Amino acid sequence: MLETNIKTCVYCITYNHSQYITDTMKGFAMQETDSPYICCIIDDASTDGEQDVILEFINSNFAVDKQDETYRSETDKAIKLLAQHNTNKNCFFYAILLKENHYSKGLPKRQYVQEWLDKSTYLSLCEGDDFWTDPTKLQQQTDFLDTHIEYTMCFHDVDIVAEKGRTKYDVFGKLEDRDYTIEETIKYWKVPTCSMVLRTSIWNKVPTNPKFRMGDNLVVYTCLTYGKIRCIPNKMGVYRLTPTSWIGGQSSKKQRYLYISHYKGLLESLPICRCQAMYENMESQYFQLMTILKMEGNNEEFNRIKDEYLNYPGECHIDSFTKYYQKEKLRVLAKKLLGNKLSLIIAKLKRI
Repeated sequence: MLETNIKTCVYCITYNHSQYITDTMKGFAMQETDSPYICCIIDDASTDGEQDVILEFINSNFAVDKQDETYRSETDKAIKLLAQHNTNKNCFFYAILLKENHYSKGLPKRQYVQEWLDKSTYLSLCEGDDFWTDPTKLQQQTDFLDTHIEYTMCFHDVDIVAEKGRTKYDVFGKLEDRDYTIEETIKYWKVPTCSMVLRTSIWNKVPTNPKFRMGDNLVVYTCLTYGKIRCIPNKMGVYRLTPTSWIGGQSSKKQRYLYISHYKGLLESLPICRCQAMYENMESQYFQLMTILKMEGNNEEFNRIKDEYLNYPGECHIDSFTKYYQKEKLRVLAKKLLGNKLSLIIAKLKRI
């Protein structure tokens, strides 16, 4: 069915996004390109009926020949479907409907689409709850990378939509028509996942580490290791804030543990991340976690994390927690010396 080489592979991982995935697939199918592209959609054994939504969209909008073995195949792991769009002949969908959840078991998913990654020049990322709004998005980005070989990635601005249960905020700040550095992409998250287009040769160099807990910034930092990244300031997609997103679905304390683990992995695996901005991020996560543990009265875990922080190798020992801890010891000492007089002194100072 798809004998010619494809230029771009769109990689979409989705789970329990049944109410969003149709928007995502419409954004994929409407792309106007001068060469074939394939949209690889991996549903990680959703429990909300998302796989049925994906099947319905493909059956309604794609040339489906159920007698053709290239259209449908099935293994003990997944149902796989390959089809060409009815009217957009450059658009192909390859849906992988997993039978068991790979994320919860720590199983990789990349092998299901490796064939198409190997055949493509560029990789575009978009998760199943985000979507594209500009039909020229892919063409604009691949045109830029075609003519600027020193760049490993380009991305673009997006609109933010907050779903029920989330508060809208300016996630990425003002995105400008310029290059972005490692320091600013670490300090402030600037690259919407649904806007990324990168060279597949770089994707193959993304490191693995059991401490990694997220993939989007890992991809950005790998791209910056091997070249430059550029922002196209046009808003060509929508980034959703949902209650079930990676961040939205975690408690504040759990987030701190996840971030600390992830930052350790980045410092170990990508030398470009060994910079002041990353050390400050690491310190900030430790500080926030220790503050939470202190407020909970969890002294045993507090002391364990404090010792881990103070003894962690590298240059991540920024002094804000050290100062906080010294002040805390002074407060304890003052309370022992002054007793109840301390609260009276503080009250008087507040009235001045």
